[in-house]
Amino acid sequence: MSHAWQHPAIFHVNGIGDYMLALPAVRAIVERHGTKASLISSSGPHNLVYGDLPSTVSLIEVETPDGRGFDPEMVLPELERCDGLLSFSSWWSSDLEVLVSSFRDRGLPTVGFTTDFETTVEARDPEHAFDLHFRLARSVVADAQFAHYTHPWPLDSKIRRQAGNLREQIGSARLLVIHSETTRSDKEWPVECWRALFDRLMSEHRDVVVLILDYVDRRLAPAGASRVIACPGVGLELALALVQTADGFLGVDSCLLHAADFGRVPGVGLFGATSPARWGFRFSPHRHVIADGMSAISVQEVFEAVSSLLRESAESAKQSEPTNEKVSLGRVPPAALTITLR
Repeated sequence: MSHAWQHPAIFHVNGIGDYMLALPAVRAIVERHGTKASLISSSGPHNLVYGDLPSTVSLIEVETPDGRGFDPEMVLPELERCDGLLSFSSWWSSDLEVLVSSFRDRGLPTVGFTTDFETTVEARDPEHAFDLHFRLARSVVADAQFAHYTHPWPLDSKIRRQAGNLREQIGSARLLVIHSETTRSDKEWPVECWRALFDRLMSEHRDVVVLILDYVDRRLAPAGASRVIACPGVGLELALALVQTADGFLGVDSCLLHAADFGRVPGVGLFGATSPARWGFRFSPHRHVIADGMSAISVQEVFEAVSSLLRESAESAKQSEPTNEKVSLGRVPPAALTITLR
């Protein structure tokens, strides 16, 4: 006999990209259970992604100095009313074991991605992470429709204005945003490849401005490339807004790729260490460039993927908004493209 969930506890402590991938699933559970649901998450980045959840949801923030460890004894008293636990985290730890045991000892169900839970939701191959997370949510909301919960999250109006102001500065040029960095070096494309690519793009796509949204300046911009602008230190919220206003995205397996996907921004994803079937684009028009290792991805392959996507995007824009105007690079002031970090 299936369990009739009334007060689900949702545990999700992970990276910002993982919060994005779980968002449709969390939205579905919260919409159905409202104030009866409790969400346990780390303090900080989740606020940007979960910003459209009702304020009435019981949010329990935990401190995770190493990204995973937390004090379960501080959480348990707030979960006494909950009648089951769902974990969207992909990892297992002794702290999480204490949390899961508290439900198991009361004869209540636990659901997660590892065999440590009463019910294990195993990944299928191929299956995108969005779909995997939503399949776990169906343990609670069996009839939930995935497409209903895949809209982009709202952004602060001040941040939207900042992103909009930057778009105005580049005039009628097309904006291609870049994200090259991750927490794993094996997911990064070599710097010299990025530089060679930008040389080609600037030479053959005269109506494109490139904005690099890496937090750390990896010195990707070739010398003298005035239409390639790095924004080191840009805040995450502004980076998310800039992605959503862009005409195209190019990057590695990272949170900003998922943000572009959520915003239906056409994109190119570079994959060598991870699977695009699991971690790539799910919603947007896209190209995936795949190889056995990032260094094996050629500049020519990426250039062709970006070029074809830009052509497709331009044709789509012409069909939706017919115009006889020609792009004028004279309206593009690269020197003005400076982001002031606060």
